[in-house]
Amino acid sequence: MTKRASKVEIPEFKSNVYRVGRTIYFFDSIDEDSVCDTIRILDAMESESNKKEIYIILSSGGGNAYDGLALYDRIRQSECQIIIVGTGMVASMGLIIFLAGDERRITENTRLLNHQVSADDFGGRTSDFKIESKEFEELQSILTDIVAERTGETVKQITRDIALGDKWISAAYALEHGYADFLIKNTRTYRKKKGKQENEK
Repeated sequence: MTKRASKVEIPEFKSNVYRVGRTIYFFDSIDEDSVCDTIRILDAMESESNKKEIYIILSSGGGNAYDGLALYDRIRQSECQIIIVGTGMVASMGLIIFLAGDERRITENTRLLNHQVSADDFGGRTSDFKIESKEFEELQSILTDIVAERTGETVKQITRDIALGDKWISAAYALEHGYADFLIKNTRTYRKKKGKQENEK
């Protein structure tokens, strides 16, 4: 009498992160759920092939710094070449994830944002800023060092920029200053004809 194979339960994905082929679509905030889902997908894709490229289409307003660093480290440790395409808004920890890519591409109207660490990055776990001030400083140092290493800008320049407030970055600036490797331009043009817009071939 043969035994039936036990049913393996695969946990459901809890975030707005999903996979199509060798591409991961990450359109969510950065938290435990979205990071866990993304790492699970990366593990599965690497087990299928560690030689094929992996694409991540990224649009995120940021989120928890520690969760973001977990995903940053996982991407940097990958045996596969990971190409990240930034689109829409890529802000705060979203920017750090974007910079993790072996190759970074950005669409024409994407906006990047860098800023100082805030209490929100601690997920509400700190009740006294003074007690946690040292951790704030160390965390900010880690993030600033990542930006400097991945872009070529100096720590001094980055620190000065975000000390003045939010640092918004255009696609053109990102390309010029080392945040992105390639600019994906909008190639379709339109012309008006008889009161209607038609795609110009």
